Amino acid sequence: MMNNTPNKGFKMAIPFIAGVALGGLAIYAFNNRKIIKDKLICGFQKGKDVAVKTLNSQNQDAKTEPKKRATRAKKQPPKPETITDAK
Repeated sequence: MMNNTPNKGFKMAIPFIAGVALGGLAIYAFNNRKIIKDKLICGFQKGKDVAVKTLNSQNQDAKTEPKKRATRAKKQPPKPETITDAK
């Protein structure tokens, strides 16, 4: 018996539509490759600058002496009140 499915055309259209969309993106990217290349290089350079700046600041922090933590004074038990002789 043959498998009759009513949505057969719909299932075949999805890959076609996806292929057309990807083809359109490829053509757009090829036509604007210089602009895309410049934007990518600029983005990579900014990322590199941020990474170098972060690395330098971490190295700077490692070279300085660590800050001393404030220590809490231990609570002293209250001194017993001295009883004075009442006159």
